Amino acid sequence: MLLSIQMFLLITVSSRAYSAKILAYFSAPSISHQYVYQPIWKELSIRGHNVTVITPNPLKDPELENLTEIDVSVAYKLFERLDISNLRRETTKISDIIWIYHEASKYVNHVAISHDDVGKIMNKPEHYFDLIIFEANNLIGYGLQHKFKAPSITISSLGLTFYTHYIFGNPVHPILYPDGLSVAHGKLSLWQKFDSLYVTLETWWTFKFYVVPDAYRVAQLYFGSDMPYIEDLMKKV
Repeated sequence: MLLSIQMFLLITVSSRAYSAKILAYFSAPSISHQYVYQPIWKELSIRGHNVTVITPNPLKDPELENLTEIDVSVAYKLFERLDISNLRRETTKISDIIWIYHEASKYVNHVAISHDDVGKIMNKPEHYFDLIIFEANNLIGYGLQHKFKAPSITISSLGLTFYTHYIFGNPVHPILYPDGLSVAHGKLSLWQKFDSLYVTLETWWTFKFYVVPDAYRVAQLYFGSDMPYIEDLMKKV
């Protein structure tokens, strides 16, 4: 009788664990970004999930048996020719800074998606992955959500743009929380408040009417012409 009760309790309180197939797409060729993402895919692998990660900085840890890393470090060559870290408002317009970053992102995505091993992943059927994780500021990456019809999580190693907050339904006050492209911080003068508002409006305008439409055009080349508009996909993450 006691054995029967023990077996009943064991079955009742026990839970079954399932491993998920996870695609992690972290293509940004920046070690400061990758330092944030590496512990995430490592821990997911340790916990038994089957993780496939696209990254320019693979861990190359042989003990992580559930981890498949696709090395796209060739994207670092872009930064040898284009030092975007030197972009400053003092010398470059806000809209131009945003567009230069967008062009760099297009190149990085092209390098990653054109990789032979990534091409094999793109040939996988819908619902092959249970979850997709990618960088929130990578607009083209939202197409993966459409490609595999899988739930998606976006993360960022730095703050989001005002436009991204806006689409996520998280309105940001331009004076209390200036955009990352604004030089304003701390207690703002009247002029700095107007400047922060200007940066916010120009950022929104540039993304809404230039960057996102162009990113959508490029993403359709990779993920199909039937892909929903990027803003619609952003609202589903």
